[in-house]
Amino acid sequence: VEFVMGPQPNPAWGSAQADAPTSGVSSDIVTPPFLTTSSSTFTDSVEIGLSCTTPGASIFYSLIQAGERPGFQPYSHPFVLRETAAISMYASLGEGGRSKTVKAILSKFVPPGTITLHSSYSPQYTGGGEGALIDGRRGSADFRLGAWQGYEGNDLDAVIDLGARKTVSRVSLGSLQDVNSWIFLPTEVEFSFSDDGVNFGNPVKVSNDVSPKQEGVLLKEFSAPGPSVNTRFVRVRAKNVGVCPPWHKGAGSKAWLFVDEITIVTR
Repeated sequence: VEFVMGPQPNPAWGSAQADAPTSGVSSDIVTPPFLTTSSSTFTDSVEIGLSCTTPGASIFYSLIQAGERPGFQPYSHPFVLRETAAISMYASLGEGGRSKTVKAILSKFVPPGTITLHSSYSPQYTGGGEGALIDGRRGSADFRLGAWQGYEGNDLDAVIDLGARKTVSRVSLGSLQDVNSWIFLPTEVEFSFSDDGVNFGNPVKVSNDVSPKQEGVLLKEFSAPGPSVNTRFVRVRAKNVGVCPPWHKGAGSKAWLFVDEITIVTR
């Protein structure tokens, strides 16, 4: 390596357009296809659309239902799904290559009733909106993926109308703790029941038995099993810790409560 030094900079060195560094993506890379469907759950039926960002790529898919595994077929237009299914799919550009095979699961889910929220969730973490807590979607260890509903400094207060009197044998609430992200499990969850939606009784309280100092991500189900209750309305209240405790790096700041699903088992 030879370095030629001088007392003045050379304005011609590296100044031509051809000297600029280049970057880009190889044209032979084929991106995997994806679902254009807005949700992974549905109640009656859902229209499935597939797309790919690689121009000119053909999409192939296999629809797996009830254990059946048919071969891949070319995708040409949206189709209707009426039962829970898994979809495997890949994109191909002829001799230009093929993408990885990816898989998606779409689940048919019938909500237990309708929900009314008496507390406000954060617009930053909606979980999908007003009906998020009874839509069948469960949150993962990553709270950023959209299935969790977040309450900043607020408690959760929700009432589910089952539509008619039913025998409830179990009700539960899924929650998340990630203290590094200011997210704590509720200190307590209370389940209560009503025939008219106004007067609630037979409360069952479930206290949190997990230390708020526990590191890492933790998913916990607060569940109230026990004697069956014949009722129409179920109220679920989860108590937020309020603010981050004195030992926490965010001491005094509003704490987050994250919940994903209220599950009600009836017969």
